[in-house]
Amino acid sequence: MADIDARLREDVHLLGELLGNTIREQRGAEFLDKIERIRKGAKAGRRGSAEGAEQLSSSVDGLEDDELLPVARAFNQFLNLANIAEQYQLMHRRDDAQPLPFESRVLSELLDRLKAEGHKPETLARQLSKLEIELVLTAHPTEVARRTLIQKYDAIAAQL
Repeated sequence: MADIDARLREDVHLLGELLGNTIREQRGAEFLDKIERIRKGAKAGRRGSAEGAEQLSSSVDGLEDDELLPVARAFNQFLNLANIAEQYQLMHRRDDAQPLPFESRVLSELLDRLKAEGHKPETLARQLSKLEIELVLTAHPTEVARRTLIQKYDAIAAQL
């Protein structure tokens, strides 16, 4: 478990660093420094530091009106990236001694059964290549995400 937590921290750190690089390229180093001061103040404040809470408060108070939305978006993106890393780690926590979950074994079991019934692998492959499957899930209204964002998040998870 500690190994997984360490990998999760590494993934979150990597994604946060990449986000920081992107913010620096898009908005400049000074803007990234403001975000970092807010982040560090919040982290210290959560640990009970009065200085950290003051740093957080003064950093947020010092933002210009046109910086408020980009800062909020930066933190929102970081949380999205952290959630991707967490979901990735949760999917990979499974103990190798456990049987594969249903969704991981259903297709191979179906293909084995079809082959056992006399269907030729070439025919099955040809038929499967013609399938067009699109999974559509509906989210809870508080968790709605555009399909394009979901696809981007999936691509990020695939890179982990």
